[in-house]
Amino acid sequence: MADITFAWDANPGSEHAGYKMHWGTASRIYTFVLDVGAAAFGKVLGLADGTWYFATTAYDNDGREIGLSNEATVIAAPNTTPPTVPGG
Repeated sequence: MADITFAWDANPGSEHAGYKMHWGTASRIYTFVLDVGAAAFGKVLGLADGTWYFATTAYDNDGREIGLSNEATVIAAPNTTPPTVPGG
């Protein structure tokens, strides 16, 4: 499992009320969504190993989503770092 943090450039001077992150296991087929409000970043925790596709949308004060960003591809891999020994 992996934790993924995304950040993007907010659209300055726009009337966007917030952003949503969309992701899924197939390109352009998003099965999950996270409303991050006005923040220009978001974090997904506990992402299963494999290939994931992400995009963001902005939304206005009426909740209408505006446009879809370019898609980003992430390969989540297991953490293979061995644990540290306390006091070692």
